[in-house]
Amino acid sequence: MLDTNLLLDFLSIQAKEDKGQRLTDSLRRSKALKDKYVKKAFTSHASDWNLLEFRDVVEKLTEEKKLIDYGYNVSEFSEGRKELPLTEEELAKVQAIVKELCSFSVVATKEIDLASLHRICALGFSTFDALLLMQAHRIDDCKYFVTRDKRLISGFKKKLVGILPSIRVLNPAEAMALLKAPRNP
Repeated sequence: MLDTNLLLDFLSIQAKEDKGQRLTDSLRRSKALKDKYVKKAFTSHASDWNLLEFRDVVEKLTEEKKLIDYGYNVSEFSEGRKELPLTEEELAKVQAIVKELCSFSVVATKEIDLASLHRICALGFSTFDALLLMQAHRIDDCKYFVTRDKRLISGFKKKLVGILPSIRVLNPAEAMALLKAPRNP
């Protein structure tokens, strides 16, 4: 399962490539994984929670770009959202972006235990991080959760390995190393 930050990287990489712009170091590190993802070189699992979080973030970024384009500064965003909401066309474009990028994943959503979600959040994990980690743990054949969030990786190793034992949390370089390793028969 890929974290939302990587899906956003993939979106940014595509936008920069379409415009012929140079990739930042961070995006260059995510590009090899993106290339494997769109070629379906590995099975990427996702849940509806992934799609919902990704859609929310893409919508917010689209909204903020629109506000900046219309001359609003960050301190004026709250008022700008009321005066200049996204149009139906803009919202449809957000949904199309999410649908296209997530079409490379196998989407399955599992029931989660609310008490377990509360326990994981109480350990310092955000609600969406906890939801996504729990989904990765519960989805059949999902063995890895890939993120570039160093705090999430560290927190998982310190606090959740015993609670969610069926998955490993990896950074993109570790995921690429696994993809390059010879497969066991």
